[in-house]
Amino acid sequence: MLRGIMYLDILWFLYGFSSSLFLRNVDFRGESFMCDFRERALAVLGGGKPDRLPWFADLSWWTAARKAKGELDSAYDGPEGLVRLHERLHTGLYLPLVWPYRVQVDCPLKIERTPDREIYRYTTPRGTLTEVHRIMREAHTWSYEERLVKSAGDLPAFRYYIEAHRFTADTAEADRLDVLYGPHGLPVVWVPRTPLSRFIVEFAGIESAVFALLEAPEEMISLFNLMRGLDDLPYEAACATRCDLVMIADNLSSEIVTPRYFRDYSLDYYRYRTDQIRKAGKISLAHIDGTLSGLLPILNESGLDCAEGLTPAPVSDVKPEDLRRTAGPGMKLWGGIPGALFSPACSEENFAAYVRRYVAIAREDGAMILGVGDQVPPEADLERVRFVGELCERPDL
Repeated sequence: MLRGIMYLDILWFLYGFSSSLFLRNVDFRGESFMCDFRERALAVLGGGKPDRLPWFADLSWWTAARKAKGELDSAYDGPEGLVRLHERLHTGLYLPLVWPYRVQVDCPLKIERTPDREIYRYTTPRGTLTEVHRIMREAHTWSYEERLVKSAGDLPAFRYYIEAHRFTADTAEADRLDVLYGPHGLPVVWVPRTPLSRFIVEFAGIESAVFALLEAPEEMISLFNLMRGLDDLPYEAACATRCDLVMIADNLSSEIVTPRYFRDYSLDYYRYRTDQIRKAGKISLAHIDGTLSGLLPILNESGLDCAEGLTPAPVSDVKPEDLRRTAGPGMKLWGGIPGALFSPACSEENFAAYVRRYVAIAREDGAMILGVGDQVPPEADLERVRFVGELCERPDL
């Protein structure tokens, strides 16, 4: 997977588009808008009504790519710089995710690096596990070329690898960012993906995961139970931070984690963990940036407070007008503007028309936070980010 990036989000790379960005003052038409993005988001998530539609853009991919190319202004580097960048673009800040714990894997690891690959080899008493990352420099990301688990035959070694994980709470950075962001946004703390999603996304891929579930169902259920138990400390650490939002970053897509798989392996666990998060006074989010129709209504059964990263049609399978009908009442919806629309491949006219369309839907719904599905791409025109912020402040536009 490309870290949850939708295929159309990178389509523009094929055309070789590039752009230059010169940030201007955040004032719109001579006006300077003062607002509290944190307060707006929490109002929606708490069932209230904010003064304006909340708007949050994930700029982490954009900033990482610019930094890798040596093109990121030092004023926008680091957490303090990210706050400054979001403030100038008039958008709320909530990503990248913050880890409230540290993880160590007590398993011998050898790493080899070439110009276009990274190779990881874990040695266990039950066999060697190898994972290969293909570096995609044009897209400023990487993809899996070879997975750690290739068949059910790797499960004994993989179980040893999972058993070797050691988690330690470390909430200092999450708490620091919560103070730093202030009214500009609110940090989101990360907990491990739920076992089925983690197995598919991080370790096996969908094909090997399906075969493992068919060929070794009892072994897989035992493995998932082991992973659930190890997750206790990360969840406790997340709930102990001063941050309001806890993200189950499952990168869900309904044609990968199907409704049947989710009900069989994930639904009860979601109910357990969302209840734990709620009792700690926190708000639970899950990242679903793929196809939506199969899983949105089930997520609404799980106790989840908010489905985040929503990427509607034309990239995914649900029209913006049908999102609430598909999800059902109650659960908050965060996202809505496909990342591909911020690239030069989309005309300014089409971008503005889509944004106005979605903003009208979100305002009428009253339980939506406007966001990107799921990231602003590296060569985006950030004036489009600013345009969305202006539109949210000016209901007359």
